[in-house]
Amino acid sequence: GTDIYYWLLSNKNILDGGYLSSPGAQELYYEFYYALLNHNETLANNILSILNVRYIILEGDALYFPGGVMPSFNITKINISLSKLNISYITHYNRIYLFEYRNPVGLFYSPNSFIIANQSDIGAYLSSSNYSVNNEVIITPNNSIYNISFSQLYSLKSIKKDLHKAEIYHIKQISWDYFCLDVNATGPFLLVFTQTFSPYWDIYVNGTKLPEEYHFVAYGFANAWLINKTGILK
Repeated sequence: GTDIYYWLLSNKNILDGGYLSSPGAQELYYEFYYALLNHNETLANNILSILNVRYIILEGDALYFPGGVMPSFNITKINISLSKLNISYITHYNRIYLFEYRNPVGLFYSPNSFIIANQSDIGAYLSSSNYSVNNEVIITPNNSIYNISFSQLYSLKSIKKDLHKAEIYHIKQISWDYFCLDVNATGPFLLVFTQTFSPYWDIYVNGTKLPEEYHFVAYGFANAWLINKTGILK
């Protein structure tokens, strides 16, 4: 049928082919693809987690289009590699298979540690079996979306030893761009929001807007805020 790949990628803020339509997430998608081909299950699982992937659709009759932007693929090898990941089979219709990924980090989460690294180094960290996607996050100061300043980086480094993991005990989505969270914080913490980074995302803590300098890029595509407040926060 019609090749709508280019139109979707350039015109729509969508999930297409397994990744969010932002440059940083596209790089992670290619990392995921090559992790499958190279049987690097740790890297593949961790990428699915940080992208907050819930479901995977495998089209068993997919064909490689030489003129497209996707690298060549072997559907049999991909199927074998997928079977080794942290996923569960749900159902299928003819040769279209639906799987559920079992360990997404969630739309919002609070890690208790962070790493500052270049976007090109994300894959190396995520390939380590010691890396915990639920307790760590990689902050990418220099990336393809939005570069943070030296003062922002300094404020983040200065609080690293005092960082805490906050408890997020209630999330309510009011609209597609408006969320309300109830958080219990015992110290300064990072709040990660696994949607495409934009400097226009604003966060209010107990009614007070958080300054822009506390907004960072996580994993080259997502949002992270440093919040230096304690107690029950909304």
